[in-house]
Amino acid sequence: MRVTLATVEEIRPQVSATDWQTANELVHELGGLALAIDQAGAYIEQTECGLDGYLSRYRNNAAAMLKERGGFVHSKDHPEAVYRTFLLAAENAKSRSELAYEILLDSALLHPDGISEKLYADCEPLELDKALAALKDYSLIQRVQEGERKFFTVHRLVQVVIRDVCDG
Repeated sequence: MRVTLATVEEIRPQVSATDWQTANELVHELGGLALAIDQAGAYIEQTECGLDGYLSRYRNNAAAMLKERGGFVHSKDHPEAVYRTFLLAAENAKSRSELAYEILLDSALLHPDGISEKLYADCEPLELDKALAALKDYSLIQRVQEGERKFFTVHRLVQVVIRDVCDG
């Protein structure tokens, strides 16, 4: 049997306008991160809370929802929730560079887009490069250069996890 994926155009007529809007809001809230969207789908399927129920739960307690994958039983095929994935990535980056972890902590409190590398002008350039490379290697940041301007961005869900770790 051959399995084919449906296109958005094929699925759209089968979904109510309300569910379509809620799904779009959820994808936006999750920053388009495929792992988080997959995790949300698994949770919705197992708990039958619906799109609006998940979105409400996520908005009220994002960190807790990022810890859950498909309710309360972890699948052997997908054992790690988004929360745990980012936490492990942060720990691995920290093991490569203490400065990387400090930058990650700072970036959790800043606007996620366009964090200027000038904030770290007092750091040794090679150490800064090493730290940012460690964060980039674990997909915790994206480094950008536009002309003379050097900055990096951090995914909003990474910020949720790091803030939760700091608060906990």
